[in-house]
Formats: sequence, C-alpha cells, structure tokens
Amino acid sequence: SRTKYPGVWKVGPRKFRLRGKILDPRTGRESEVERIVEDVSARLAAKKRAELVEKARLAVAPALQRRVKVGEFAQSWMRSKAKRVSSTTAVTYAEALNKRILPTLGHYYYDALTSEYVQNWVEHCFAKGWMLRSGAKREYGVQTVRAWYRVLRTMTGDAVHQLRLDRDPTARIEFPETSLSVENEANSISAEQLSAFLREMRE
Repeated sequence: SRTKYPGVWKVGPRKFRLRGKILDPRTGRESEVERIVEDVSARLAAKKRAELVEKARLAVAPALQRRVKVGEFAQSWMRSKAKRVSSTTAVTYAEALNKRILPTLGHYYYDALTSEYVQNWVEHCFAKGWMLRSGAKREYGVQTVRAWYRVLRTMTGDAVHQLRLDRDPTARIEFPETSLSVENEANSISAEQLSAFLREMRE
C-alpha cells in the first residue's frame, strides 16, 4: 500500500519497498532504483530511500564530481605512471613535479590553470636560476626548463582527458631561443640528464 512518503510502499509489517528514479547524465535517460527494507518505520524507510537515490545518482554522475587541484591530480597520475614507465623515468617525473612544478602550480585548480600561468612559471624558472657555491648565479638552460615543461605537458594531456578540461593550459607556451650561449647550451647536458646518467651507471 502507498504511504505518505513519495516512493515508499508498505508491503508488510515494518517492511517497505523503496523506489526512485534518477537521470543518467551520460545518456539523458531515466533509470529506476528499487530496494526492500525491513524492520523500519515508514519515516526511516523514506530516509533510506533518499540515501538510495543519492547513492545511485553519484554512481552514474560524471567522473569529475569536484574541482581537482594540479597537486592532487599529480599524486594519482604518478601512482599510475609508476606502473607503466621505467624507474628512471618515474624518478625524473617525480623530481620535476616535486621540485619544479608543484611548488608554483600545484595549488591551482586544473580547470582554472591557464596558459598565462604556465608561461609565467616558465619565465620564473629562468629568472630564479641557481647558485654556485661561490655565490655566483647561473640560469637554467632552455633544455633543462623544457624538460620540466614536458613533464607538465604530458601530465596535463592526461588531465584534459580524465578531468574533461575544455582546454589545454600547456598549449602555445613560448621559450627563448637560448638562456646561455649557444655553445654552452649545445655542449652541456641538463640536470635531469646528468641525474639519469649517474643512476644508470650506479645500476
């Protein structure tokens, strides 16, 4: 028999059938959920029906239920990548993210990250540089900063797909032709290349 609560039908003493409909955003069609609950009052059955409908709604909702920050996505991305790339590549990714990318960009929501922010980050990498023991300042080479950028671009490519971003914030980023002399740039290796080489030699 029908109760005063929508979607709650009494089928026996303290026994109720719960029914509800949800709209599947993936198809635009309605689907029905149903459950039998026992040893409850009609009021409690109505509460359980609401919980049942909400759980079903979340189950078919788009993958992105909330905004995700770059740093948060990076954690899950690294866990996934670590299973599919070599240990050397995984270490290179992790170092670029933890030391170069996330300190500046990690607190942004991915859907709010723009190419302007990424461009500013690139320019900041060149401006910040690094210090010798003597106290002299050196700039990072273009190849070095490009290597960090490629990690961000690779991760963002996956984020565009997984988070359904409407644009790629790493697109159309510009680099200077060189940050050191052409000769030094051509004859030197990046910090990441040196680190990878030393790890390989130790192994």
